[in-house]
Amino acid sequence: MAQWNQLQQLETRYLEQLYHLYSDSFPMELRQFLAPWIESQDWAYAANKESHATLVFHNLLGEIDQQYSRFLQENNVLYQHNLRRIKQHLQSKYLEKPMDIARIVARCLWEEQRLLQTATTAVQEGQAAHPSGTVVTEKQQILEHNLQDIRKRVQDMEQKMKMLENLQDDFDFNYKTLKSQGELSQDLNGNSQAAATRQKMAQLEQMLSALDQLRRQIVTEMGGLLTAMDYVQKNLTDEELADWKRRQQIACIGGPPNICLDRLETW
Repeated sequence: MAQWNQLQQLETRYLEQLYHLYSDSFPMELRQFLAPWIESQDWAYAANKESHATLVFHNLLGEIDQQYSRFLQENNVLYQHNLRRIKQHLQSKYLEKPMDIARIVARCLWEEQRLLQTATTAVQEGQAAHPSGTVVTEKQQILEHNLQDIRKRVQDMEQKMKMLENLQDDFDFNYKTLKSQGELSQDLNGNSQAAATRQKMAQLEQMLSALDQLRRQIVTEMGGLLTAMDYVQKNLTDEELADWKRRQQIACIGGPPNICLDRLETW
């Protein structure tokens, strides 16, 4: 299984550490979009050899272009916008210093591996200390699956909120620029600027439509996410805690002392 896919299955406490690894220097969106390719490169070697770093960096830009083309075919305006913005940022920052981005990516991948190893060790130690706790009921598996789904949806929601913010900033900038030039108030009949002005206004309308679409999508998904979270919370408080109370009562009358809250604490 690819390293990025393994990371998505970690518990919340590890996912929070994962999120802190990424910033504008190496955006998490890029890590996700190009996960297989990124993991196939020798970034540690590139971080120490400029000629190889230059080659890998230009290959990275090529991979971004290919991914952009896929989004173009899918008519995914939002991801197109985000990827174009990422590429422009990388070019402005690392075109003359490709070894810098190689060092950043190499360190992120190393930190990811360390995080996976830490999580794996914690699971193994927990199983050794509580062998009876390795038996997981079907209900617990369903609940764990729901929790994983919520974590992924929250991550997707955060990315879409960031896209919305970036797209809104771009729209505001382009609108104010067009307005400050007085082009919005010019007559659009026959003058030399008419075609260019109409094209700019059409682009603004397209951006406005994308903004409206994304806002509606976020509102809809937020409603579904809140419903899912309410369902999981009800299961945790009403069912799991009630089950823990029953096990505690059984232990008090001489039954198996299985009264730990390890699973609830993990959730």
